[in-house]
Amino acid sequence: MTIARRSSSPRALAALLLAVAVAATVPVGILATVLPRPVFPPPPPLAIQSVSISPDPPAPDAPVIVTVQLSHGGSSVVVGLGYVAGFGSRSSGGLALTPAAARTFRGSIGPFQSGTEVWYVVIATAPGEDPVQSDYSVFRVGSVLRGGPSSLAIANVTRSPIQPSPFDSVTVRAEVRSNWTLTAVDLQSLEIGAGFAFGMFSLMDRDGGNYTRLLYPIPDTRVAYRVIAQDETGNTAISAVFTYVVPPDPGPFP
Repeated sequence: MTIARRSSSPRALAALLLAVAVAATVPVGILATVLPRPVFPPPPPLAIQSVSISPDPPAPDAPVIVTVQLSHGGSSVVVGLGYVAGFGSRSSGGLALTPAAARTFRGSIGPFQSGTEVWYVVIATAPGEDPVQSDYSVFRVGSVLRGGPSSLAIANVTRSPIQPSPFDSVTVRAEVRSNWTLTAVDLQSLEIGAGFAFGMFSLMDRDGGNYTRLLYPIPDTRVAYRVIAQDETGNTAISAVFTYVVPPDPGPFP
């Protein structure tokens, strides 16, 4: 039996070669299934998850390391610490904490003498997010006598004006009583702004049975303050913490 073989015409062969050439120029993504791009969830809102000190309890005359853990980090995150020390050591200040890990920031304050009480606060900011603040916290270096038999007490802490304008000075008054001679009455304050915090203290002036002092906060800050006192027995007392907000500078009038 003779099998006939079909010969390809020049026109058919040219059409086949053209089809192969066209297929070779089609992008692979059109011929294959397109894989979806991975979707990464946005970072959680900025939050201060923990604030700790080391060593705990602090040792006298040695630096204190403050460590802050955030919900997320990044090169644009700024973390500030403000503090005020009273009784054994009297000092105050503020500093920017430095990144120690992905979400951890760290800084050093002190050293402080034995018998010191340190009041402090942490602020964190990131672009496009509201600033977040820690609770007002306290640590002690050594022993601080509180509630001793001298009946030392602070009462009737007031301020004027209640709601200051951007450049108003604020008068703080307090009644301080003890059965023994008072050795110190201080006004402590912590001021928090956009990306910074710092502390201050000043000796209050005696005015009869009261003590007074002026605060000079800067515009667009949150101010926390308290009164502390000590008498010659070593007994100490602190008032409650009071806060107010200083509005921003309105700028020049039109």
